[in-house]
Amino acid sequence: MTVRVDPATIDRLAGVVQDSTGSLKGAAPAPGADAGPSTAAVAETVAELMRAAAGLTELTTKMADDLHANRSTYASTEDNNIGIFNQVQR
Repeated sequence: MTVRVDPATIDRLAGVVQDSTGSLKGAAPAPGADAGPSTAAVAETVAELMRAAAGLTELTTKMADDLHANRSTYASTEDNNIGIFNQVQR
């Protein structure tokens, strides 16, 4: 059993998370639509969807940034506690 995570794996994970919303970042604004009497409801629904997509993009960007920032902390903590990890593996 191992409890070690390679810091490079954390970097790759951060990259995957960052790339996961790449297409949302470049999305064009929602086009106007004529849905007859339902136009206002459709517009509000599309606006809510766009707000949710923006929130998702913001959160995943923060998560990726946090993974990158904490990778070095993880690596140094792991290096400092290698003796404890070796005892757990026995």
